[in-house]
Amino acid sequence: MGNRPSKGSARRQTVSRNDRRRAAVEQRREAVRRQARRDSQRRRRRRIGIPLAVIVVLLAGGGIFALVARGGGGGTPDYTLTSALAPASDTPFSISTVPAAYHVVYKVDTAKSGGETGQDTTTQEYTVRRPFDAHLVSKSGAPPGTDEQWSLVWSMGKYGQTTAGSAPEVGQTAPQAALGDIRLDATLADLVADGKFVAKERRVVLDRQCQVYRTGSALETLNVTAPTKTDYADACIDSSGLMLEEVVVSSGQLAERLLATSVDDQTVPGDDAFAITGDPTPLAQGGSQLSPIDAATAPAEGYWSLPTPPEGYTLQGRYQLLTPADQNSSSDPSASTTTTSTTAPPAPVPSYIDVYVNGPNTIIVRQGPTAGEPQGDSGGTTVDVGKLGSAPLSASLTGSRLLAHPAVPAAWYVELQGTVPRDTLKQVATQFTN
Repeated sequence: MGNRPSKGSARRQTVSRNDRRRAAVEQRREAVRRQARRDSQRRRRRRIGIPLAVIVVLLAGGGIFALVARGGGGGTPDYTLTSALAPASDTPFSISTVPAAYHVVYKVDTAKSGGETGQDTTTQEYTVRRPFDAHLVSKSGAPPGTDEQWSLVWSMGKYGQTTAGSAPEVGQTAPQAALGDIRLDATLADLVADGKFVAKERRVVLDRQCQVYRTGSALETLNVTAPTKTDYADACIDSSGLMLEEVVVSSGQLAERLLATSVDDQTVPGDDAFAITGDPTPLAQGGSQLSPIDAATAPAEGYWSLPTPPEGYTLQGRYQLLTPADQNSSSDPSASTTTTSTTAPPAPVPSYIDVYVNGPNTIIVRQGPTAGEPQGDSGGTTVDVGKLGSAPLSASLTGSRLLAHPAVPAAWYVELQGTVPRDTLKQVATQFTN
């Protein structure tokens, strides 16, 4: 995991002994780039993108010490978690506390490929201060780990990564909740209702009880799918909404075992834990530019806004995000031509973002011309959201999302994302006017 991900959009061929994880990294790479850098319509450009493939291991717990399969004979084995079963209880499971910050250390055991036996082991440390800040570190070997492979810092519209042997990378993007912070406290009920999380047994990890849910993809990929007999992940979630253990099965074969070796949900990390040094990649070199703007004045005609902040929330600020124009422009630095054009480069595409905060929770409204519309996972249920019209509403591991295309202004989008349940986001959306 120490290598920097490819700058291109094509999936790289996996040649390392960690190819099972790298395959998952590449799968999530496209989705997280869309979520975190969603500012770009230039999918083929070779400029530095957010190296967010590392997010795949954000909540990677560590492997248990043996590869355990349950069931014998023919057919697909059923791999199980190996932490102790919790005492039987009639009390329904719930995520009863939402920590403002936490620090988790995970041990990650990845099955080797190519006929090799055994496993590769790494350490992941994840520190988050909700709602916006995250710091992720990957090290070689089992906890506490040895050589640092890479680190990623995310802080309110800015990110920075250092990778062993490479220069630091810094950039700006749309404000959003802490990258990779799984928020099942907001969406677990929705995911269970959709059949994408299926409750199983309860277990105990680090003297913390947790509820096992079976889903279709490893939680650290941030994908949400229904489980099948051959592709599933069993993840144990505690009452703080943190993942303590996970087993991942792909195509009927064990891919990874994950285990938390240290959990602190009372930590109070300081600003230095999320400090980012260096200048972001400028617009001229394919980067994005984020700037605060006056929240008292509509930045564009027909701008959609709330008459008052959602209940319990305050407006932290309004921002303008400028992203480079589409890659098909002759000014695209990655275009495969040497023709020199005297035409002025196209203007960058603007988006406008209102950020509402309520303790560890956030509701973020992004809107602008559809040329700058953020990419996102398709799907969800279409709902009526008042003056915004009809829009798909979906739940994910990191919160809820609604994407509307109102009748006016023309060719305009309004996106809501929040670390809240779907019904809450829908209610907020119905209050918008322009």
